[in-house]
Amino acid sequence: MFSECDMNTAGMYVDLIGQYLMTLPQHLEPFTTQDNPAIITALKHGKLPYTEERELIEHIADLWLESIARGTMHMYCEEILKIPEITEHATRQLTTDIDYLCNVLDDLGLQPSDLMKNIASLLKAPKDDLSSCGENMPQRLVGAISGMRNL
Repeated sequence: MFSECDMNTAGMYVDLIGQYLMTLPQHLEPFTTQDNPAIITALKHGKLPYTEERELIEHIADLWLESIARGTMHMYCEEILKIPEITEHATRQLTTDIDYLCNVLDDLGLQPSDLMKNIASLLKAPKDDLSSCGENMPQRLVGAISGMRNL
């Protein structure tokens, strides 16, 4: 069970993730400010994970940032869905953490994934409104969150 004690440090871990994501642009900039034909060729012929197919964007750092941020969201959502049971307090803390991560993504000019938005909505939904809230969501996800919340 995901206890209240476990969630006392949850704000700290998501804060570290947010800080890391916010520093990525400055860490990636040195690799993209110079004209680097090798990187451009690699990106034209390869594909960064978690990115959509599209033309190579002007700022390669933006493409890397998108890949890392989407990968982070994917892994975070997968870990959330592994929680077997969660208390009311832990649910509130987890929704706060998700909101914080979404704000960090917004500051970086990125949107949270549909999965992350759906998880947040289902966690925030009152117990008696969960089924109506999840009407247009994958039923597997609604069932997982419902089970986690003991509904």
